[in-house]
Amino acid sequence: MRIFVVVQIVVQRKMNRTRWLIRMIVCTVFVPMTVIGQDIETLCHEAEMHILANRTEQAIACHLQIIEQDSLFHTSNVWLGNYYYLKGLEAVKEAEATYYRIAQPSHMQQARYLDELKMLHDRHFVLADIFLERALRVQSNDHLEQLQKSILAFRTRIGLVETEEKKTFFKALAKRIPLL
Repeated sequence: MRIFVVVQIVVQRKMNRTRWLIRMIVCTVFVPMTVIGQDIETLCHEAEMHILANRTEQAIACHLQIIEQDSLFHTSNVWLGNYYYLKGLEAVKEAEATYYRIAQPSHMQQARYLDELKMLHDRHFVLADIFLERALRVQSNDHLEQLQKSILAFRTRIGLVETEEKKTFFKALAKRIPLL
């Protein structure tokens, strides 16, 4: 208990008081009011302390441990979904910046760029979609639905999901081509 108070005081001195209060209120409000096991409460508190101390990797580990115990724990699913989504956006922006610096990309460079986007999708957006879907099962939220729509739009953009236009085109094409 003493360590927690000392950490709170140190963090409080380094941060703006209102920002600190807002983060503490957000953490306590989003924790469900149902009976939660002590382990999950402790892990949630540890994850919040790691976030406040800017130790993201430890916060991810805490949230993943919470998910292992309760796969539908809303706070952890939302946090992890948002985290992986934002990391994916950062990586896509870096890839786009690198690609758009090329004045006239060759077919090979275009293919590498598309492969990189698909790799980023697999690395970040798949995880984000899984956690967001779990969070939406517990509680519907416009922000989370918007993130999922954005992920679907990205999948369509890189060719992992066919658009309706492509589907209708290929159906019409299949009708024209006789079967052998």
